[in-house]
Amino acid sequence: MSRTHLIRCTITVGKSKTRGGEGRVIPLNEEAYDILVEWRSRFPNAQPEHYVFPSERYGFDGEQGHLHGAAAVWDLDPTKPMG
Repeated sequence: MSRTHLIRCTITVGKSKTRGGEGRVIPLNEEAYDILVEWRSRFPNAQPEHYVFPSERYGFDGEQGHLHGAAAVWDLDPTKPMG
């Protein structure tokens, strides 16, 4: 599992296909950092151990959602990664 450290502005590579990749620390540029901070703000109860991109299910919002393209998210689980 990779780790995102927003205070240090880094991502540490977790499981990797190569030995050289695992554990490697990648600095975030300002744009990447800003995007991750904005994304994280969408999850007000986020904890340090939660995934940045959590598992979720989504579909049309309500019976008329297909008419105006409104989507809704449900079954959000920040303890599991997006599949």
